[in-house]
Amino acid sequence: MIKCVDNLNMELTNACNFSCRFCASPVMSRKKGLMDTALAKHLISEARKSGFCRNVTTNVMGEPLLHKGLFEIVEHAHTVGQRLTVITNGERLDADTAEKLIAAKPFEVAISFHADSDASFAARGAAISYSAYKNQVFQLLDVKYRLRSPTRISVQVMTSVTRPASAVKLLAGDDDIREFGKEWLSFAREMKKKHALNWQVPPRIFVGANGLLPGFYLALYDSYHTWSNSILPPGTAVKKGVCCHCTAPFTQCNVLWNGDMTLCCIDYDGELVFENVKDKPLVETFNSLQARALRARFIDGKGVPEKCLLCWGSLEPVAAAASGCQKAAGYRLAPAEQAAKAYYRSAAIIGNGEVLDFLSAKLRTWSTARKMRSRSLEP
Repeated sequence: MIKCVDNLNMELTNACNFSCRFCASPVMSRKKGLMDTALAKHLISEARKSGFCRNVTTNVMGEPLLHKGLFEIVEHAHTVGQRLTVITNGERLDADTAEKLIAAKPFEVAISFHADSDASFAARGAAISYSAYKNQVFQLLDVKYRLRSPTRISVQVMTSVTRPASAVKLLAGDDDIREFGKEWLSFAREMKKKHALNWQVPPRIFVGANGLLPGFYLALYDSYHTWSNSILPPGTAVKKGVCCHCTAPFTQCNVLWNGDMTLCCIDYDGELVFENVKDKPLVETFNSLQARALRARFIDGKGVPEKCLLCWGSLEPVAAAASGCQKAAGYRLAPAEQAAKAYYRSAAIIGNGEVLDFLSAKLRTWSTARKMRSRSLEP
C-alpha cells in the first residue's frame, strides 16, 4: 500500500479564462464543470488527517481563480494545516483578489507568467495588457510583504535560450534574460527598501530558480509540454514506446472536478480514470484494486495503457514533410530522437503552467521508476 504521495492535484475547474493562441492545445471532450467546494474541503481534510500527501495543488486543468469557493478552500487548508499551492495564470489577480488570496494563507502561489513583452503576452490571448498583467503580479508581492505573509510566491517563465527563435521569441538569449531581469531586480530592491526586508537581492538572474526576495522566486525554465504527445509538430508521427518507466502512478493522486481519480496529471481527458472519491475514502480509492492493477502493469512492463506508451514514444518524421521540417529546425531528422529534439527547439510554448519536457522527463524518471519495481503493491 502506498501511504504517501508527493502531490494531491485537485482540478477545481477545467475552464480557463485565456489560453495560448500561438500553440495548439489539447481538445478536451469531457464535460466541463467546477468541483464542489464541500468536496474540495473534504479531500483536503482527509489528506491531512491520513498524512496522505505532502502538498495539495490546484492542478490538472483550468484556472482556479474562476472558482468562487477558492478562498474558502484555501482558508480551510490553512486551518487544518495542509500545504496548498494555488497554480494560476495570474490574469485575474486584481487588487481585491490579491488581498483575499494572501489573506487566505496558501502555502504557495505559483504564477504561470510565460511572457517577456507585449508581443509574447498578446499571443496568449489575454484580455488585459502586458503592463497591467505585470503590475498585478508586482501588486501581489507588495501585499505579501505588507501583510508579512509566509506564503511563497513563484513566478514561472519559459525561455527559448537554448533553442532557435520560434514563432514567438521568449528570452531567446543571455541579453534578453539580462534585460528582462533588470525590471524584476529593480522591483525586488524597491520592495526590500519599502518593507525593510533583511535580504541580499542578487545582482543578476539566470535560467533556473532565482530567489529575489524572502519567499519570492523568479524561475526561468526551459521546458515544453505536448500533453502526452497529443500535440505534435508538423510532419511527425508518434512511434509507441515498448515500455513506460513512469513514476506518476506511484507519486501522484489527481482528482478531477467531478471526483474522478486518475494517476496522471496530464490525463486531460480522463482516459485513465478508474474510480471516484465520492464512493470511498481518498486513500482507499488511491489503493483500490484497479489502481494497484494499473501500477502492476507498469512494474511488469506488460499491458501498459496505449496512452502511456504514446506519451513515452518517440517522434518520427513523415517522409513527405521531412525536408521542410529539417530546414525550419536545423536538425537532421534521423533517427527519431533527432526529430523530437528538432521539434522541442522550434516549437512555441504554452502558457498554462503544466510544463513537462518529454525528453528530459525520460531521464528524470528512469532511475526512480526502476526502483519502483521492488515496491510491493499489497495493501
